[in-house]
Amino acid sequence: MAQILDVAQFIYDELGWVDAWRLEKLTYYADSWFAAWYGEPLFKESFEAWVDGPVAPVLYHANKGRLSATSRDLPGGDGAALFPREKTAISSVLNFYGAWTKEQLIEQTHQEEPWLEAREGLGKHARSNNAISKETTMRFYARCEAAGHRVPIRPFNGRPNWSAEDVRGTFEANATRWSEAIELLADR
Repeated sequence: MAQILDVAQFIYDELGWVDAWRLEKLTYYADSWFAAWYGEPLFKESFEAWVDGPVAPVLYHANKGRLSATSRDLPGGDGAALFPREKTAISSVLNFYGAWTKEQLIEQTHQEEPWLEAREGLGKHARSNNAISKETTMRFYARCEAAGHRVPIRPFNGRPNWSAEDVRGTFEANATRWSEAIELLADR
């Protein structure tokens, strides 16, 4: 499993310097879409439903403590430490959201179920450290993709991520489905 600071550093490596708001939201979307595509979070660190959208306190404090506000070096972050599957997924998210402004990213997260659920009952400007549910996030973004919404392109990493049980189950279902046709063809 990746580390959040490695993911954030990879974003800096790919896009160059981005402001703290964009870095937080792009890191959030990387984790969210990775979970939707692979059924597991990209990293263990969680996000909180702050006024300006999802913020991971670990990333916030690491990014805030840098010597230069426009430095692309994040203390403790190593984008090269990520696995190819992680880099491919993050790159897909950056291809989709990377050119968005901080205002667009904030507005988008404010319209989505994970942030809204975590802020339920709070005023528009109320401070909050309520955690955004990783389970809600995974389900929400998977539903967005399944519904055909405009979303990042799911990466293909060269081979399906199927277990032997999945392959066996699919084979058995298709064998049953096509059994009559197979019998007819066998008699010819």
